[in-house]
Amino acid sequence: MKVAQDIGLLKKDHNVAVLQTKRWNEILGKMILQGEEKNLSEEFILRVFKAVHQESINHQEKIINK
Repeated sequence: MKVAQDIGLLKKDHNVAVLQTKRWNEILGKMILQGEEKNLSEEFILRVFKAVHQESINHQEKIINK
């Protein structure tokens, strides 16, 4: 979550919204493709990355709302 903290600070300094939907969709699509190359199911990739992403959002929102 150190990376999430750093990103949150950058977003706060530059007045950028925490959730960047277009960027998130690009990353998620890329991760699904990479996961499939390693024989991981799309369902697994989605569960893991959505959980990590949500936790990152939670950390960033705490920083921005301080």
